[in-house]
Amino acid sequence: MSKIAEFEALARELRALREHAACDDAGEQAGSAMLVLRLVRGLSRQRWQDFCRAFPLSQWCALPMPEAIPEAHVADLRADVQQQPPQATPDALAGTLSAELFTAQLERELLRQKRNGGDLSLICTALAERRRLCVALGEGTVKRLERLLAESLRDSLDACDSMGDPGRGRYMALLPGIGQLKARHLAERLQAGFAEQARPLIPTGGISAGAGAGCALGIICTGRGTPERAPDLLSRAEAALDAALKQEAGHIHQEAPTPLGERATLVHSSEKRFLFFGGEQS
Repeated sequence: MSKIAEFEALARELRALREHAACDDAGEQAGSAMLVLRLVRGLSRQRWQDFCRAFPLSQWCALPMPEAIPEAHVADLRADVQQQPPQATPDALAGTLSAELFTAQLERELLRQKRNGGDLSLICTALAERRRLCVALGEGTVKRLERLLAESLRDSLDACDSMGDPGRGRYMALLPGIGQLKARHLAERLQAGFAEQARPLIPTGGISAGAGAGCALGIICTGRGTPERAPDLLSRAEAALDAALKQEAGHIHQEAPTPLGERATLVHSSEKRFLFFGGEQS
C-alpha cells in the first residue's frame, strides 16, 4: 500500500470511529474513554511535529517505532483472540520531549509564570567523566548508563514536570513551581540514586576498579520579576552543566540567583516587608 493510500485509509477509519463514538449506547458510560493506537508507516518525526503545530488541541500523541518493526496487528479486546502479537520492548523515554517541543513547553510555562508568579527551575544532566567510562567499560555500556540516567531522571519527576532530550547524551527537566532549594535537593537525590542503580554495571576489578559511574547536573532557577526567554534559559542550563562537568568532585553547578541590589528595578518598602516577613500586605 502506498503512503498516500495508507493515510487516506487512516482518515476513513478515523471518521468511522468518530461516528461510532457519537452514538449513545445504553450500556456505555458517558464519561468513558480509551487510548486508541495505530501504527502509521512513512510518518517522520518532522511531519508529526508539523501536524502538532497545526492542530495544538488535537490531543494526539505519537511513539516512534523502530524501522524493522514486524508486520503485526495490535490485539483488540475480543475474547476469541488466542495469540497475542510479539510485545515490543517499551521505550523508557517514550514521554521525553524533543528539543523543539521541550522549548515550546518551556515557553508555555514562562507565560504561566508571568501571569501567576512563582518559581521555575531547569536541571540539565549528563554522565560525568564519560571519556573515562568509555575507556574502562566500552561505548555499549556507556550507552546503557545514559539510558539509566534518563530513566532515573524521569522517575524522579512529578506529573506536572517535563523531560527533554537535547541530544549528546544530555537530558533536561523542567520543574514549574520549584525554587533554588528544592531543585538542589532533587539534583542531589538524583545523583545518589543514579550512582546506586549504576553500581551493578561497574565491574569490581580491572581498569575501572573503585571508580563508579556518576552524573553531573547544572541547575538554574527563575522567579517572579525576572522575565526570561526560553532559548536563553536553555543556553544557561547547558552552560551550568558544562561547569559541573569540569568540576573535579561534586559535579553539581547551581547558577546563583541575582542579588537584590543588582536587579534592574527598585525594591519598594512594601516588597521589602514581603521579602523579610512574608505574607500579603494589605
